[in-house]
Amino acid sequence: MPRFNTKIMSDYVHNKVVRLPFPNEIINRFKADDAYDCEPQLKELLGNLWDNKKSSFKLGRTDERIYIDWVYYSTYGEESGDFGNVRMLTQRELNTIKPYFDKLEIDYKDEDLRVVDYCYYNCCEAPDFYDIKTSDDAELFVNGA
Repeated sequence: MPRFNTKIMSDYVHNKVVRLPFPNEIINRFKADDAYDCEPQLKELLGNLWDNKKSSFKLGRTDERIYIDWVYYSTYGEESGDFGNVRMLTQRELNTIKPYFDKLEIDYKDEDLRVVDYCYYNCCEAPDFYDIKTSDDAELFVNGA
């Protein structure tokens, strides 16, 4: 009886990531056409932090943008539901994760990093979870911006 690779079929994906919008600075530095053209250089910059089995950097594509994600939790087909939660990093989290993002050798603000916990059905692009919203769905402006 043939066995099917369940990763080929659509199912729910649940990820917990620290997310940074993909900076144009990287595209310009590597003279690339888009973010995915920069993957070899990102792998070189980040070494074993890229595609590590436990936690790793990956490019995250949503229906609106591309991100550099530090994926620290990921399941496929084990959980269900469509949701997304976004928050700022605590100072302790920033102290831990910032050295990893600094390896990208780009300018970014601490406020650009977000913790994103989301689950979606992967038959299409993931919904875009990055902006912080209030309960009435109005944008919350961080640091008075």
